[in-house]
Amino acid sequence: MRVRLRNYGYYADLLGGPLVELEIPADTLGDLLAAVRSRFGVDLEARRNLRLIVGDRVLHTFPAQLRLEDGVEVAVVPVVAGGSGAKGRGWATRRTGGRVSR
Repeated sequence: MRVRLRNYGYYADLLGGPLVELEIPADTLGDLLAAVRSRFGVDLEARRNLRLIVGDRVLHTFPAQLRLEDGVEVAVVPVVAGGSGAKGRGWATRRTGGRVSR
């Protein structure tokens, strides 16, 4: 079965580029995760800083039994967080001369 991984952020570096096509032996998310682990040495299940998007579903957990269709595209998206929270150190405060609007 063919699956396309669309990798964002540093997952593009970890998983062979921004778009990777994989052949997996069966049709579940568990099979895809095992193929990624085997090919790239990356255990996506162990990472808490990502989401998988399969069709219109955003997955926070990765049910191994979830069925995938041939040719499906799965997006691997890192969770994006804010800055350090330190006043005056971020891009916005540098651009505004230190003024912070609330």
